[in-house]
Amino acid sequence: MYQLRWFAFVLCALLACAGCAQKRRPAPVMHRSVKPWIGTQSLCIFPMARTAQHPDPGALAAAMTAGWKSRLDFPEGAEVVHIEPAGRAGAFGTVTIDLSDARIETDRKIVKLKPIGQSQAAMTAQRLELVAHPLLLEKAKLLIGLTADDARLDVRKDKAGRQMLTLTDARDATVTLEVSRKDIDWLILHAARDGAAKMGVSVDRTRLKFDVIDSRVIKVDLKVDTRVALLPAGLRFRARIDIDDDLNGRITRLSCEGDQLLGPIISSFIDPALRKYEGKTRPLVGFEWGKMKLRDVTMSSEDGFRLEAKFGSDTTATQPAPATATARRVGKRT
Repeated sequence: MYQLRWFAFVLCALLACAGCAQKRRPAPVMHRSVKPWIGTQSLCIFPMARTAQHPDPGALAAAMTAGWKSRLDFPEGAEVVHIEPAGRAGAFGTVTIDLSDARIETDRKIVKLKPIGQSQAAMTAQRLELVAHPLLLEKAKLLIGLTADDARLDVRKDKAGRQMLTLTDARDATVTLEVSRKDIDWLILHAARDGAAKMGVSVDRTRLKFDVIDSRVIKVDLKVDTRVALLPAGLRFRARIDIDDDLNGRITRLSCEGDQLLGPIISSFIDPALRKYEGKTRPLVGFEWGKMKLRDVTMSSEDGFRLEAKFGSDTTATQPAPATATARRVGKRT
């Protein structure tokens, strides 16, 4: 699945540009309209074949299984989706999606799902569980988990009429991602080669150094050895994101330096373009639908890269404002 591949790469490379701010340092107030550093469509969209507006558990499981199998290669006989009933139409017990040992074929073009317009229908699940232990991308293994309690799933369509489910709300949800250092190196090298090939540039080698400190701190140093025609060009990228108590990310120490023959020339164009992000602060994660918000995030790099993010309904968005003293006095008189 193309978007999951790039989601993993962003988390392992771009999100791995993270560092942590002083936890007691006050953060600037962020407005909801500010674009986040990381979108969540890749993990909040579930493909499915066309089905009835209010399908029973068996029909919905079959439609979701067909949707996933049209995008990933599964082992023979894999039971991808299992759904337990909950006793009323449009409501389900546990919805389990098992992508373990499914393979993303890099030479297979898969259309990215982009829902448009309003929800066509809504359904609820007491618990939603997605597991991929592992999801295979050629030589790399990604360990992905998602759980959501009291989840709302909306039926949406893209401009071609393809149906999908979107996770719109959840009382409590957790997503985890684990990738070994060896697999991170492979992912970055091949993602860099795919992107550079479109510009006629060859990537010979990538070397990534990153460390996580205090569960939210990541420092990154990425060296890329490239060739333009037969001329060598080395590029070295450094970056840092400070994550504050409100889970906003601030990029600092962002730079690109060049070496070898063409590296200094190329970096002289790239570095100024990167500078526009220096000191920028945005919400770390944003959700496309509903009123969910990120509640906590922790990361580690002991044996690779591990991320755990907790999110769910933004209850503060629906709470009424506290009554003023004047309002309380008026209410008492009446």
